[in-house]
Amino acid sequence: MINRDDLIARFGQRDVLGLEAVLGIEGTDAAIKDATEEAESYIAVQYSLPLIAVPEVLKGKLCDMARYRLMSNRATDEVSKRYENAIAWLRRLSRKEVILNLPPATDGSVPPTQERDSRVAVGSSDYNGIFGKATTDKMPSL
Repeated sequence: MINRDDLIARFGQRDVLGLEAVLGIEGTDAAIKDATEEAESYIAVQYSLPLIAVPEVLKGKLCDMARYRLMSNRATDEVSKRYENAIAWLRRLSRKEVILNLPPATDGSVPPTQERDSRVAVGSSDYNGIFGKATTDKMPSL
């Protein structure tokens, strides 16, 4: 989903080379692989893998996760917080609180997903959907 060039684009060549001075390029590859596999465990709850494209927001989260893994026990508060935020976002993704904005497949079909919740609000007592009470009060009852 990401590669070394994505890390360099996000954090700069100097930072990535500094981390690789300790762990080598193999360490970067391992951190990317581990971050990707961890993220996929959340993504697979809602989306079929492999994804047809990797949205920038997901690349950013993966880079934060890989950087955290590269820094190991030397992670700064900022790096740790970014990792925690990435994991929190992935949890929200797995619970359908956020979505991946994927392009249509090359054949024009909707991106493959796991079976999705198909509930529809009926009546005026469900206020957790798109419309609030003020809007649903104006709707006719069935």
